[in-house]
Amino acid sequence: MKKFLNIFFSFRLMGLVLVALAVSIAVATFIENDFGPETARYHIYNATWFELLFLLGIINLFGSMIIYRVIRKSKLTILIFHLSFILILIGAGITRYLGFTGIIHIREGQNSSTVISDEAYLRVQVLEEGATSTASRPVFLSGIRNRSKMLKVPAKNSPLTVQYLDHMTQARPTVRAVHGGDPAIILVSSSAAGRDYYAFLGEESKWIGGEIFHFNKQASEGIRIKMNGDSLAFLAPYPVRLFSMADQSKRDLAADTWHPFHPLRMYSFGAVSLVLSEYEPEGEVLAMKTSDEEGSGRTALSLRLQTDSASRNITVWGGKGMSGEPKQVSIASKEVLLSYGSVSRIIPFSLALEDFILERYPGSDSPSSFESLVRLEDQEMGLTASHRIYMNHILSYRGYRFYQSSYDTDEKGTVLSVNRDRLGTSVTYAGYALLFLGILLSLFNPNSRFRKLSRQLAETGNPGKTAMIILAVGMGLFMPGVPVLAQDLQAEQGHEIPAVHAKAFGKLLVQDYQGRVKPMNTLASEVLRKVSRRTRLEGLNPEQVLLGMMADPITWQTIPMVKVSHPEIGEILNIEGKHASFLQFFDPEKERSYIIGDDVGIAHRKKSSERSKFDTEMLRVDERMNICYMVYSGNLLRILPDRDDPNHTWHSPNTIHSVYTGEDSLFAVNITQLYLEGVREGIETGDWQKGDEYLGYLKVFQDRMGAGIMP
Repeated sequence: MKKFLNIFFSFRLMGLVLVALAVSIAVATFIENDFGPETARYHIYNATWFELLFLLGIINLFGSMIIYRVIRKSKLTILIFHLSFILILIGAGITRYLGFTGIIHIREGQNSSTVISDEAYLRVQVLEEGATSTASRPVFLSGIRNRSKMLKVPAKNSPLTVQYLDHMTQARPTVRAVHGGDPAIILVSSSAAGRDYYAFLGEESKWIGGEIFHFNKQASEGIRIKMNGDSLAFLAPYPVRLFSMADQSKRDLAADTWHPFHPLRMYSFGAVSLVLSEYEPEGEVLAMKTSDEEGSGRTALSLRLQTDSASRNITVWGGKGMSGEPKQVSIASKEVLLSYGSVSRIIPFSLALEDFILERYPGSDSPSSFESLVRLEDQEMGLTASHRIYMNHILSYRGYRFYQSSYDTDEKGTVLSVNRDRLGTSVTYAGYALLFLGILLSLFNPNSRFRKLSRQLAETGNPGKTAMIILAVGMGLFMPGVPVLAQDLQAEQGHEIPAVHAKAFGKLLVQDYQGRVKPMNTLASEVLRKVSRRTRLEGLNPEQVLLGMMADPITWQTIPMVKVSHPEIGEILNIEGKHASFLQFFDPEKERSYIIGDDVGIAHRKKSSERSKFDTEMLRVDERMNICYMVYSGNLLRILPDRDDPNHTWHSPNTIHSVYTGEDSLFAVNITQLYLEGVREGIETGDWQKGDEYLGYLKVFQDRMGAGIMP
């Protein structure tokens, strides 16, 4: 027994646990990249064995504290490290099992207190001989393999087993003619997220936009739709507006009267407008993939219901972020009600969307930022207050935290991520606080491992000199050779921008979009790191790169400098390697020439938690392209201060025209272009006299007009 405990609480076992976790997370990364985040959660993150690894780690840490007797003053630092890791893992467990995450969708001018869960649930209710049984479970659908058995619901005579058959994401219903099948129709409505499809098969009732629709069923209320030979008819308890798409005509149809229900005409039933899209007198409902124009679509989940004496295959529609569409079926002596979708939770206050603000990069359709101006209303606390929610600026209230996540395609609605995990967050933060305390103590505690190593290193003589020699040798081994791209640029441009001139250009001041004035070399470094993920571009420093892009855009737009990490994006652009040129993102033969524009739009409309590696990298690449565009268009070059502006705004050459009058106006409007022409002349001839002269004029102009906020 003692030998077993020594092994179970050993550092070797902890090492194996850490290796297993590292390998699992690495595999999950590849799965997420190829099959999406839900598949990674199904096979790794939400798997029982993965959770057991963390539990084993906690037990090992507890046991090792006892086995190795770290609960004493001389081992204080080690004890604090152990406790910090245990608290962090316990906090993660609390978040996993007790925390709640979801989304809240609000339209402008409306309010909401309903949060729907991030996870989708399969819920089953069985009614048999007056007895009701229910069961539910969260559903994660894998793109690789799914378990067949999903739920087992106890019932009065025999249990009901729900088995997984298949699923299709981004799907919508369609009907197919089948001899001997049931009558089937598809109704379509439009929403901010796209088109919504509703399938009716046989005798069925459904709620659509607050109205109840009955297909081939007798009912005393709601809208009834019935077969009338080979056509359809409907009856509504109120007048219905008919809009004909063929001749654009409109007319009102009387209430409580049967009217023909024609396809490809729009009928307004109260607040919901519907079009009869498909109809088959004998058919079946199938799932098909949606197109981009039809919206994000739902998930079609095919199931088999099994009892001791019967079985039946059905399809339920729903998914994450949407309420499941209830499906009622009969099997054996049981009435079964199923739904697949997110569950709703009512929070003790409401949020109203006063305004949704979306800003785009200049000259581009790509969003640069978006935010929600919301009004918090808490009747219980007697509180009403306005808040702004945007990237890295959250709303925290009564244990709920709201993050800006996404928005509607018409830009009149917002989607906020919601998180409630006060206990798990507190425990995790306590663990991090202990970890920080342990790090500090390790620096000052004479018994800590760090101090012991420091003393041993000091006893070896002159460790600093040895370390410097090793560092110098290492740097020498990895010094790059002659930059090929720099040679190519010099060949195309004639003469590269001298480092001396680039350094002087780097001392010029520029104002960023947050209003901060900083040296041009800081901006140049930020641009190069963001666009190329490099600190130098094959031998050229950031100032040379930025000035070259502004002065000679035709050449630089052909240089592969935009980082593209994801292989699928590389395939879309048809590039080799991990960098693409600016021009490779455009196809002049297409109406929408920006090749990745549609993919960027789709990624922006997804919640951040639902974005795949492809979506995330697509947004990063789009941001790099927009930065390049702002450089080439001159919008990033805010180097001209407005002396009389109380907000101390600086302008680019594109916005300076109406700021000054007289000679100042003539100078401000033309100086940037004259400077860039001087740079181009220097590149072509090697004569930098004009470039140096106009750069000096620019500095004098900044000193004179921007003296109020010069750093």
